[in-house]
Amino acid sequence: MKQKYFLFTLTFLAGLVLSYGQNCPESIGNQSNTTEVHFKITSGTCNDYPNDITIDGKSFSQSGCNGTNLYYTVNPPDTPLSSPDTFTADFGFGVCSYVNGQLQTLSNPEIDPLSGFSIHPNPVSGDGIVNIKFKTPVQAAISVYDLTGKRLIQTVYDERMNVKIDLSEYANGIYLMRIQSEFSNLTRKIILQR
Repeated sequence: MKQKYFLFTLTFLAGLVLSYGQNCPESIGNQSNTTEVHFKITSGTCNDYPNDITIDGKSFSQSGCNGTNLYYTVNPPDTPLSSPDTFTADFGFGVCSYVNGQLQTLSNPEIDPLSGFSIHPNPVSGDGIVNIKFKTPVQAAISVYDLTGKRLIQTVYDERMNVKIDLSEYANGIYLMRIQSEFSNLTRKIILQR
């Protein structure tokens, strides 16, 4: 019974990570062409993006990533894109539309203060401190969970742009950090290895 509960909890938390796992890349890089798409990533890491995506109904696989540049190449027998910088990409966590290389979004940073935030370092090492930086002052509840679903930390911050979370008392492993504001909820995977 405990094993089934653990597997259910793990599946549920993995679903949260996938559903809130990553924002769309903000723009298309200048090296894009109709068979290889180059995304510029400004938040998250290469591991936050899936190996396989769909662009305008065509299958693409990740062909490279160096931290800020993410490349996907069309999988044969799919044909090249009709445009290298205007298309719709499905990353599995949501659909992202690009026009002339720029992400088209309904997100408004004034409405959604969690858009464009960063978490670093990840993996967490040394002193066990995680730094969270928001683009604008945010009122948010931040919770940290282990993979069994047990909440380890829950703190509410008022109008803060920079937050430090101390994980130094916890063992090395994978944790989930949930950030909740009035307008949105995000969950991120945090790796603690000291």
